[in-house]
This record gives sequence, C-alpha cells and structure tokens, in this order.
Amino acid sequence: MTTIDIHKVKTIAELIRSAMEDFAPKINDKVKGDTDDLGCFCAISSAALKYALAKYGIESKFVIGLFYDFEDIWDHNVDDDDINHCWLEVGDYYIDITATQFELYRDTKVVIVKNNDSHSTGYYPYKRIKSMKTIQRDKNWGRQAPRVRYNKKVLQMAGLTII
Repeated sequence: MTTIDIHKVKTIAELIRSAMEDFAPKINDKVKGDTDDLGCFCAISSAALKYALAKYGIESKFVIGLFYDFEDIWDHNVDDDDINHCWLEVGDYYIDITATQFELYRDTKVVIVKNNDSHSTGYYPYKRIKSMKTIQRDKNWGRQAPRVRYNKKVLQMAGLTII
C-alpha cells in the first residue's frame, strides 16, 4: 500500500479551497450556492481537488453521501433521497474543502478525518467514484456536474500551473 503524505494533501487542499472562494462568485451557470461557506459547491470543489491531487500523483475517490450535522433527526440509513454532500477519499482519510457549510465544521476550511468513524465525523458515504465522467452523468448531481474547464481555472487560480 502506498503511503499518503497527508501534509501534502492538506497543502493542495488549502490552495484549492482558497481558489474556490475566489472562483465561486464568478461561476455563471445553474449552480447557485453560498459563496461564503461554499455550500452547493461541493462537487465542483471536490472535482478540482481530485484533479489537482492526481496531477501530484495522489489517487483519490470522489464520495457521494450524507453529511449529518447532528442537529436533525435521521434514521442512519443512507439512500438516494438522503444524499446531500460529496467529498474526497484519499487512502484512509476523507478530505472536504466545503464542510464550512455545516455547523460542525463551520470554522474549518479543510477537513481531514479518518474514514472509519461516521458517527463522530458526520460523514456517511453512499457511493465511491473513481471516474469523474460517472458523476457528470449522475441524475442527482446534474446541476453541479463538475466541468473540466472549472478544474483548470481553479488550479490556475491556486497557482498550480501543472496542467
């Protein structure tokens, strides 16, 4: 198994998060999210981060699932109707650069947590996806389907000129 340099992952994630904060207000399409906490920008942000990590040789999976903020009543069974969030999985870690939209992580711009304890972290995965083409065809994520042109622009804004 390959050792993950989690510090490198965090550095790249911080750069992409910062670039997304600048880029989100400029997106002029069907995505209408909160540009302050990046609510509704999780797919676009996670896609850009996945793209950046890949350019540095770091494999990740795009995860679609439920973020449970411990404030609502929920039966802990994840199905299509519950899906409300996406993030990346790198090795044994979840990486989320848009978790500021949830109270639990309101002040944490880059969340990195072990992927083995949904109850304490709030992350409940439903699907893990390796190919971004799969997410672009998903009926539930159509309005947020990540586009390659966004990835390239976000990486340029992050100063990652390895495209």
